[in-house]
Amino acid sequence: MPDQLPRTRRTQASRSTETRQRVMDTAVALISERSFQAATVFEIAKRAGVTTGAVQHHFPSKADLILSLIDHLGTLPIESGGIWPAPTVPLAERAEAFVQALWLRSYEPARFLVAWSVYFGCAGEPAVLQHVGQRRDAMTARLHTRFAEMFPEAGGGEGCQTLVDTLLSCLRGLGVGRTFGADAQAEARQLRFIAGMVVQHCASVAPAAAGQARTVKPPARRRPPAAR
Repeated sequence: MPDQLPRTRRTQASRSTETRQRVMDTAVALISERSFQAATVFEIAKRAGVTTGAVQHHFPSKADLILSLIDHLGTLPIESGGIWPAPTVPLAERAEAFVQALWLRSYEPARFLVAWSVYFGCAGEPAVLQHVGQRRDAMTARLHTRFAEMFPEAGGGEGCQTLVDTLLSCLRGLGVGRTFGADAQAEARQLRFIAGMVVQHCASVAPAAAGQARTVKPPARRRPPAAR
């Protein structure tokens, strides 16, 4: 008989991590398929194949589970350099790639609607909403920084900030609209339009910057004082 490979023993820590992840994945599935209200501790435990005590060991209250879900669902791949186009790519292509990366990684996936189901379900939970707001502010700030790095020709100031905020609002609205069904062709048209806003903004900034450069006159040279 050939020697059998020894079975790798899982540590208590690995089993605990696996159980925690399974509980969160189950909660996401229940919210996605049914509703936020349906994701009770009992239903989560039943579907995950664990006891309610195991769920409560990892998440002592539903609020703890909700906060963990928000952190799990609300993560944007902002630091993943490989998903973003290089600043050297032509402007129109770069804008389209940037919008597509955000859409495909953050707003199109089913977890986006699950996250919003959680947000709406916690409308009466000030602590949860505060946590959501803090995460949203932090991620928005990082996206503003990322956008400035990728689109130096967009300039700075209020105009660029408004552009990024509008871009994110458009993608957010497009994602929430998928609650009522997805229309791939309509989504593609709107994504192209959003990318076009970036191109149009950059095109309008360039002449303004050039005009400012032309209007700045070098300081007049002072004549040396006349000899006396």
